Amino acid sequence: MSFLAHYHDEKSKGNFLRLVFIRPDEIGVSKPVVLETHLDSEILSSVAKLNLEQMDGLCNSSEVEDSHYRERIGIFGNTLVEFVGQQVEPREAFALLVKNWRKFFESYQRNLAVYLSGFAFHKAKREVAQAEIDVSSKLSKIVGDISGKLLSIPVSLAAIVAIPRSDNVIIGALVVIGLLLGGFIVSHVIRNQSSQLARVVHSKEMIFSSIEGRKDVYPEDLVADIDQIKAALDEDVERLKSLLVIFSWLCWLPFTVAMLVHLYFCFAWFC
Repeated sequence: MSFLAHYHDEKSKGNFLRLVFIRPDEIGVSKPVVLETHLDSEILSSVAKLNLEQMDGLCNSSEVEDSHYRERIGIFGNTLVEFVGQQVEPREAFALLVKNWRKFFESYQRNLAVYLSGFAFHKAKREVAQAEIDVSSKLSKIVGDISGKLLSIPVSLAAIVAIPRSDNVIIGALVVIGLLLGGFIVSHVIRNQSSQLARVVHSKEMIFSSIEGRKDVYPEDLVADIDQIKAALDEDVERLKSLLVIFSWLCWLPFTVAMLVHLYFCFAWFC
């Protein structure tokens, strides 16, 4: 108990410890509870029957071993103040705590469970929000990486005008070959982005499978948010897949049109 107390009253005199536990009030006023560890045969008999294994674990733990160590200590002190109350004399408070240790520790465990469930809830919300941001940014990056290449499609279509104006089969053929190479490059870029999209989808499924594996312990509003975010991301993925398919066809449009125009004028020139 001395290890878990907020501080010891050094002014106390006698063969006992004067332990002070403080619980901050909502308005900022600290409410202390003082325990004087006077021992008698009745208290010693009660202590001998107690299971203090979890208490020992709490005292022997540290921040290195337990990331919630400080919170556990704080909840222990708050529960003790709440359980004992401020109206009990220090000597009686210690006896009250020892005799009702099981009820006190059950109350502490309930308070700790409430804290941990709340911590898990907020952690899950952060994970979901971060997953949404990560996946959305990756999907946007896929579109951004090919947007510059896609601008070459209308530019390439404008180059087709050079075929009838050249009045030269060789120049027309060079234009067609150039557009063929351009279409091949853009097609390769789109194929790479499709592979990147597949990796993003796989990553998304892994993230959300981990999150959804704990949905049964989440409150309904968080479950609804998870379902809504996942549905929106799935919709974005399907839209992006459709765009990549369309782009994969459009990238060959300049070459196809140029080839048809070139064949038409070749036929006209030789006929």
